[in-house]
Amino acid sequence: MIQTTKRFALACALLLGPSLAIAQSGKDNAPSPQKESQPKKKPPEIGEFTSKQTQFSGCGMSLRKPERNNLEGLYVFHNGTKPGSMRMMISGRIVEFERIKGHGREFYGQYTSQTFRSKDGKVTAQVDIELGERFELELIFINGGTIRVTENGRETQLRAIGDAGC
Repeated sequence: MIQTTKRFALACALLLGPSLAIAQSGKDNAPSPQKESQPKKKPPEIGEFTSKQTQFSGCGMSLRKPERNNLEGLYVFHNGTKPGSMRMMISGRIVEFERIKGHGREFYGQYTSQTFRSKDGKVTAQVDIELGERFELELIFINGGTIRVTENGRETQLRAIGDAGC
């Protein structure tokens, strides 16, 4: 019986020893807090703007959401004919872009596929459009298109329609 008691005491010491040592030292054995992971970055938001907000006028291409009509004056994209004239509302701020690539059919200083980079280099926009009917001499409809905006490795895509002309 003494031997059984010694074995029991030894087993208890082995099992409870670390817990007793921690309890006696006043420290707990809780896991150390892990570094909080950085919050996930949101995809960029493509917002609407008026021509007054970006001060665009003249020749170029303007795109809007398909549910908007031309008379509402709200746009998601405008690119003039001058270099560096592309503007979009990205995550609540007007961003200026420069075209870095253009290919496909050319019309009024535009292309059916264009890539733009923000002047600070943090945002890219890929614009691919489908040309529609010519209206009058100086205007062509954009039947549909896709705008893909990438910022911080996150992408947002938006369908758009509009027109181009001079």
